[in-house]
Order: sequence, then structure tokens, then C-alpha cells
Amino acid sequence: METYLRQPKIDDPRYDQAVEFIKMYLRGDHDTHDFLRKVNLGCQSLREDYPKAPEVWHISSIIERMFDNIECSKYFIARAIRLGLDEQDTRAILDKYIDEDILWGDTEGYLRQSQSIDTLIEYYVSKAHHYFNKGDFDLADIYSQRVSALNNPLLSQLVEIPKLRDETKIHNDRNTLDQHYKSTIDILHQHWTNIALDNSDVEKNIHKYNGEADRLQMAEEAVKWIRATEKRSPAILEIGCFAGGLLNEIYKSLSSDEDISPRLVGVEPNENITVEAGKLLPHIEFHVGDHKSLVSYGLNLPELIDVCIISRVFSILMPDDVEQTLEFLSSRTHFLIICDDIFNLNGEQTMVRMPSNFFLIHNFRDKLENNGFMIEDVIMANVPHREFTGIIIAKGRQN
Repeated sequence: METYLRQPKIDDPRYDQAVEFIKMYLRGDHDTHDFLRKVNLGCQSLREDYPKAPEVWHISSIIERMFDNIECSKYFIARAIRLGLDEQDTRAILDKYIDEDILWGDTEGYLRQSQSIDTLIEYYVSKAHHYFNKGDFDLADIYSQRVSALNNPLLSQLVEIPKLRDETKIHNDRNTLDQHYKSTIDILHQHWTNIALDNSDVEKNIHKYNGEADRLQMAEEAVKWIRATEKRSPAILEIGCFAGGLLNEIYKSLSSDEDISPRLVGVEPNENITVEAGKLLPHIEFHVGDHKSLVSYGLNLPELIDVCIISRVFSILMPDDVEQTLEFLSSRTHFLIICDDIFNLNGEQTMVRMPSNFFLIHNFRDKLENNGFMIEDVIMANVPHREFTGIIIAKGRQN
């Protein structure tokens, strides 16, 4: 890889650090991986402090390319060009990006559409919704991953479903698919079960629901279906509730309604978090457990569940565990709400979202219908991101 850097007009150690990292990367030094996030954070703060310095956006583009976030790299080089760094080799980099991108026909068109990061994200979101509404989930996913990449410059860009399908076929042909799933799940379980938060951390996690579009959308959708039960005291269960933020948003939304007094129940495997959350949210019943304790009747839960919410949990479960959980819930649940990465809804089998074996994306239609659920509605996320592209509403056999 060839990289050209101009003598910067700014004197800042964060810029020097990025230059040194690039030299290490090009030399093939093995220590670059541990250094990369620090350099990326440095570039982020440089962009905040020097928003009109083209060399800052240029070096940020190079770092993002090394970080495998091609969408951010492309936008940053376009920003550098727009700020005056429109030299032949710089323009050639953007031209090459556009030539390799199936979504763009020419560089000028991209430059017009990307006047700001907000206008570019808005464009991608509108395209994702357009194709989602047409039933083309592959294209909806491609546009959605661009949104996620631009909103997460400190993270690598996730691989799109058409490429994942090819990767899944390779593993299937080699009889390594189950191991591919398991290696992903083992990493995720180790991460989530080892999280330890004190009371202030848990409180922050609860309150952040107020400002995150995806979580508010989940809460709004849940309240809609809770009202649809037409019950005064509906039983609401969330599997994988973490600190109870979603259940608390539901509680706040319904607190002014004198006709509804829900029983709110959360199941979470991390005992430390449930203890701290229980102190802060006494109106929620917290149970320490997971999908295994659920299906083995190891939890004191409502016999019939009016609305069951499973948010970003199935993505860390093996396909068989998803099937067992759905089978258990189907005869006990009125409405099931799945908030997850849903673009593999109509797929033939579970796939692993990459890079770094990020999580599993399941073929939910087959799994739901095979276990007694009927899909009522599928809603795309207002602003899709890495762990949440939409919501599935399904009815169980209790109906």
C-alpha cells in the first residue's frame, strides 16, 4: 500500500503519533494492532479541534482504511478534497474508492451527496428504508452498514450479507459451520458475563435510554403491543434485560395511563448488574438467569407472558439455543418482540457477521414459524447500526 502525506500546517503530537503509526504499519510491525485504537481516538480529537485542516482529514482517512472502515475513509478523503487538498494522487484515491463501490456511479455524484456527514447518513438511511420496504433486504443491509460505519469511526465496518452468504457456504462445504458459530459465541459470552458495573455505572446505563434513537424506538414499539393486549395488568418479560433500561422506559411511558399496570420482569445472567439495577428500579422484578434456565423452568416467571421482548440476545446464541427458546415461549407468549440484526430474516441458515466474528444473524422466519410463531410485522430501525437493524413482531400459540 502506498501512502502520501503532506507536511502538515499544524504542530500537534496527535498528528505525529498517527504518522508514526502509519510508518509502523507499512513496516509490518506486529505491535500496530494494540496501538490502532489509541491513534484512531487521537485522529477523532484532531478532527474536533481542527475541523478545517485538510491534512487532518487526509491522515484520518488513511487510519480508517487501516481500521477497515472504508466508508469513513472514503468520506474523510472527500472532506480533505473539499477543504482544498485536491491534488492528483489524493483525487485518485477517492476515484479508486468510487470505482470499487457498487452504490456510486461517479466521484462527482458522491461529492455532491456528501456535503456533510449528516447529509450522507440521511441519504443512506433513506435508501435503506426504500429497499427494505421493497423487500430487498440485501440492498437494505448494504446501505445500513454504511450508516453504521459512518456513525462508528472507532470501529471496523461490518461485512454485508451477500458476502456473508458466500462465507457461510464455504464453511458449510467444509463442515466447519458449527465451529464457526461456536468460536463466535465463546468470545461473546466471555465478554458479556465478565462485565462488572457499580451502582453509578448501572444508573448511567439506565439513563442513556433517554437519548438513543434505537432504544427509544424499541420502547415505543413495545408500548404499542402492550396496549394491543387490552389487559389491565399485562405480564411483560424481557430476556437479557441487562440493567433494565428498556423495561424502565416502558414503565415511564405507561405510568400516566391509569388503565394499565404492567408486571415488568427482567431476566439477566449477570448477577452483579441485576443486584445493582434492582436497587435503582424497584418496580421491575429482576431474575438472574439465561435462556437455559428459562427453558428448564428454573425461574419464577409469569405462567403466561403477554409481551416478551428479546433485544440483542439471539445474536449471541447458537441456532439450537434460539430454537429451544422459541419453542418454550411459543405456547406461553401472546406477542414476541425481537430487536436484533434482522436482515437475514428470510435466509436459509444462520450466518456470522464479520469481521472479528462479531455476532450471529439468524434466519428468523424459519426459526419462528418452525416453533409455532406467526410473524405479524417487520419494522426497520429508524437509524440502523451494528447490533440493531430492526424489529420483528410475532404471535405465539397462546393466541
